[in-house]
Amino acid sequence: MGKTLNFIFIVICAVALAGCNEGTDPKDVNAIPIIVVNESTYRAYARILYDSLAVIDEIDGEINGDILHLIVTFLGGCEEQQFEMVAARFINYSLPAQGHTLLVNSGPADSCQVETRTALAFDLTPYREYLQSSGLVKYGPITVGINRGLFSFSYHY
Repeated sequence: MGKTLNFIFIVICAVALAGCNEGTDPKDVNAIPIIVVNESTYRAYARILYDSLAVIDEIDGEINGDILHLIVTFLGGCEEQQFEMVAARFINYSLPAQGHTLLVNSGPADSCQVETRTALAFDLTPYREYLQSSGLVKYGPITVGINRGLFSFSYHY
């Protein structure tokens, strides 16, 4: 009888622990926070982007809440690449407002020319918080272009 009670206790604990992450999308756990930068830093990142050997050819994706999920196609394949996304502290006023971001491959130089695809997730919360606290865009939507229009998305918050 003692073993049966121990088994039931373990099963109940396992079920309870499994429910702790309910509603959490596992893809969102590793989302990289977006970096909000001033204009001169944004331009420096743009130079890095356009000097990079692993040129980004295509971007596709969607937003779920504050998480931007991207599929990125680029030339490379020999080195593991690292990506950062930076957002400018300036916007273009239009309807809707236009934001600017850069997806920069900050990994090591990769001279291989194999078409490579990777999935990325970025947490847009720092960008939203900046836009709201600065008064630039208190409430979405805002259209955000990545790498001067290679891809754009509508961010509702």
